[in-house]
Formats: sequence, structure tokens, C-alpha cells
Amino acid sequence: MNRYQAFLIHLSLASLILATVLGSIILRFYPDFYFHAEGGWAATKIVILVDLVLGPLLTLVVFKAGKKGLKFDLAVIALIQVTALVYGSHILYSERPAYLAFAIDRFEVASAVDVDYSEFKHTVLAVGPLSAPKTVYVKPPQGAERQQLFQQLLAGGKDLYLLARYYRTFPDHIAMVTPRQLDTTQLFQVPGNRLKLFAMLKKYGGTKSDYIYFPLEGNSNSMLAVVALETGIVITALKIDPWQSLARSVDQ
Repeated sequence: MNRYQAFLIHLSLASLILATVLGSIILRFYPDFYFHAEGGWAATKIVILVDLVLGPLLTLVVFKAGKKGLKFDLAVIALIQVTALVYGSHILYSERPAYLAFAIDRFEVASAVDVDYSEFKHTVLAVGPLSAPKTVYVKPPQGAERQQLFQQLLAGGKDLYLLARYYRTFPDHIAMVTPRQLDTTQLFQVPGNRLKLFAMLKKYGGTKSDYIYFPLEGNSNSMLAVVALETGIVITALKIDPWQSLARSVDQ
């Protein structure tokens, strides 16, 4: 075997392992729009760089049939790759989205490590270690409890959308959510946004008025959540930053 054959074998094996491990994590915990909203590319690009670029290239450099110490060199390369894969996988899993929480007038992606489960009683909404994200409605506290929560927030406490004790099933509260939808008249006047709307309607069917639209705030990106009026289900989120788009349309 020459170094070029070793390079191709290494690249093929690394690609297979990477696709299996990262693909499984992304498909399970970052379905549809979550990967973009949470900036999952930041963790995966490091793994891809090490496992699919650096590792095979190092093999290409050090490989020589019969070379003394070749096994040690290849073991070190493999260790570097495994370390990068474990690191990237750990980051993606530990920071996985647990909930898509509707609070006040928008959706917020709540990471599993950030959610406060104290006094959480709605076990039907609980997520396990292998659960995909769930959509919930955050019922705002009232009276003295609201004032207390506000004071805690000022003192550095968690935001409302991270407090699981206020979580409720989302479809059951669609009537509370609907009046807070965005006015998309100006939003879809932007040509690029209009094209994304048409593509969504072609995929899911119906007309623009069959859906309601809300800002969606992820860890890294803002998007436009699309909710089906008939079912109260978030069917997808468009790669549209509603704040930038609305500001642009006003400037025009």
C-alpha cells in the first residue's frame, strides 16, 4: 500500500464515522431549523476540519510502508481525530435544544443545560436524554409572582422562557398566541423573503393566510417561525431575520 491509497482509505473511514455520529446527533436533536438557529455549524466545522482534512493529510505525509514507528504515528493521528469527534459531539449534545418556548410574543430556543426544572409538574412535557425538542407555551405569571420574577431577572436570574414550571402545551393555547402574530405585510415585500415564503407554501401547501408567523430567537440566529393555524403546530422556520427585514422595509 502506498501513501495515496492510505490517504483515500483514511478519508473514506473518517467520512463514514463522521457522517454516522454527527448525522445521528443532528437529525435527532437539531431537526429542521434548529441547527441553523443554534449555530450548530460552529462545533461541527472544527470536527470536520480535523477529521476530514487534517487527519487524512497527516496520514498522507507520514505514511510509508515498512517505516519504523508508523503504527505510533497513525495511533497519534487517530487519537487526535477521536478527541475532536468526542469534543464536537459533546458540545452538540450538551447544548442541544430541549424546548421551543413561546414567551410573550416570540419563540425562544431553550437549551437543555439552561432550563430550570424546579417546581416543574407537567411531566407530559418533560424531555428525556434522547428526546427531540418540544414546543411549549410559557404561561406568564401574574400579580406578586410576576413582580418577584421581574426582580429576580434584574438580579441575574433566568429568563421566563427557561423556567419550566410555566410551560404548557402549545396547541391548547393557540388562541392566546394568535393575536401576537407578526404583521407580515412589509416583511414579505422583501423579494428574498417572498421567495422563501413561496418555497414554504409549495412544500407544505395552503396559502399565506393558513399560517401565522412569529420571531424565533436561537442561540446564534433569528428566524421566522411558521405555525399552522388549523393544528397549532410549528411546521418550520424560515431563514429570515424578522428584525432586519422589517428595518430594511421601513428604510425603503
